[in-house]
Amino acid sequence: MTEALQSNTGVVEDLRDAQETLMLLALSFSLIASPSTHILVARVTAVFAQHTAMAWAELLDDVIAAQGGLPLAKFSTASGTAAPLITDPIKV
Repeated sequence: MTEALQSNTGVVEDLRDAQETLMLLALSFSLIASPSTHILVARVTAVFAQHTAMAWAELLDDVIAAQGGLPLAKFSTASGTAAPLITDPIKV
């Protein structure tokens, strides 16, 4: 598997970009969760984290669709929000 990834440097670069972005999102979430973080800083950081996550989700959706996979838009409802994966909640 590593040979296949090494032969396609574009995929490796994209995966490294995704890894860096996920690390930055994790750092921002830890900053938001810290009790010593001022509320304004936490809110601004949360907005940046949300926009970053949505931008990457859309980018990955386009990449998946370009590779022949099913884009997330196929699972969206008419209101534009993602449809739930489980339609019946488990009753205990």
